[in-house]
Formats: sequence, structure tokens, C-alpha cells
Amino acid sequence: MTNGEFRTWLAGFFELSGADAPLTRHQLYIIGNHLNLAEAVEGALDPFNTDLRESIQVQIGLLSGPDESADPEFVANIFAKVMAKAAA
Repeated sequence: MTNGEFRTWLAGFFELSGADAPLTRHQLYIIGNHLNLAEAVEGALDPFNTDLRESIQVQIGLLSGPDESADPEFVANIFAKVMAKAAA
């Protein structure tokens, strides 16, 4: 998976789930694992995906339980950024 393919994958996830859908700690880990795939294939993440990974890691650190959901404002912000980048 390349950096661009990752963004397409995540945009598809958001299109199916919607901007209001919560992201659980488990889902954030899955997104992080897909970022790892992009890094492994391309040797590095691009700046957009690097920032996204850092944001996700912060959110994971804020969650106490596996079923706890990320802050809705965080999810809406990530949704907007990913959808804008995918449309570009």
C-alpha cells in the first residue's frame, strides 16, 4: 500500500461510515497498521500521513479502554482533512 493508496482506503472507510461515526481505539490501531504498510512499501510516510500518524498516536494515548471512542472533534477534523486530500 502506497501513501496515496492509504488515503484512498481511509477516504473509502469514512465514506462508508460517515463523519459522525466514532473511531474506537481498535479502529485507530487498524488505521495505524495501514500507515505502517504504506511506510514499509514506500520507505517513508509523506508529510500528510506522518501528521496523521502522530495525531492518531496522541488519540490512542488519551483513550483508556479498547472500546472507548476518540474525541468526535478529532474524528471530524481527520474526516475533513482526508476527504479534502482525496478529492485533490
